[in-house]
Amino acid sequence: MTGVIRKFAAFGALALLAACGTSRDGGDDLQKQLAQNNAYFAGEYACAKADAVTVQLGEIEKHPEKYADRCLRIDAFSDGSKLYSGGLEMQHDQRSAAVIPRVGVVWKNPDMERHLRVGPSFVTVVGRMRDCAQRLAMQQKGEDIRARIAGTAPASVTGHGDCRHAHTVFVSDAQVVPTAMD
Repeated sequence: MTGVIRKFAAFGALALLAACGTSRDGGDDLQKQLAQNNAYFAGEYACAKADAVTVQLGEIEKHPEKYADRCLRIDAFSDGSKLYSGGLEMQHDQRSAAVIPRVGVVWKNPDMERHLRVGPSFVTVVGRMRDCAQRLAMQQKGEDIRARIAGTAPASVTGHGDCRHAHTVFVSDAQVVPTAMD
């Protein structure tokens, strides 16, 4: 009888070790997952003009899934928080109570955002577009992995943080397009 109990105890201990992920291989796997998760976020501001695909804003608004996670070059009008096809579209959006899907922007250079909030302008932006629901899921995944590595309960990610619209372009580079009013 004692031998049977020892076998069950040994089996239980092995099962517990496997479930807790205390093996070295499990830790390495978690580190790889965390590195991949970190690379996803590091790529947000890593777009170069040479790598960017030129696309019309209207095309992004019609088929955002086609451009998610891609490096894009977009000519648009901006008030610092969203991209528009032009000034009239921005005025309509500000007056309308209707929820219109817009492409949001997050600026690597906060001075550009401040400049555009003072006076909206035409801009050429280069950046990576993110689907904000997917980005939120990646944030939560990162928190879960870090918690598993630390052996703590994962923090819950709430809200979209920088990603305030359904689709957001993380702008690596931007230039204000000079107009007659400049």
